[in-house]
Amino acid sequence: MTHGLGAGAIKFGALQSVENKVIGDIIIKMDIDVSGDDSEASVINFEVQKDGGVDEVIKSQTISSTQTRYYKKWRPKEAGKYKLKVQGFKDG
Repeated sequence: MTHGLGAGAIKFGALQSVENKVIGDIIIKMDIDVSGDDSEASVINFEVQKDGGVDEVIKSQTISSTQTRYYKKWRPKEAGKYKLKVQGFKDG
């Protein structure tokens, strides 16, 4: 999947469903690849939303011209339905 950012793009793979798993055994990779420049986005937020609640930023990272891959592993602390997302923003 690709989310356009003007001259660049954020690319990431689809996450797999992890239904009926033991909470402590679940680790989800939210890794993304970024290409292009920072004209449209300079910050990446990794976010989690539980059961339709409020988005929680679990990691925020500044986009670097020398880095193309950004990493985040996430583990749920309790049972529930979650939405995971990565968003790019222009800072300033």
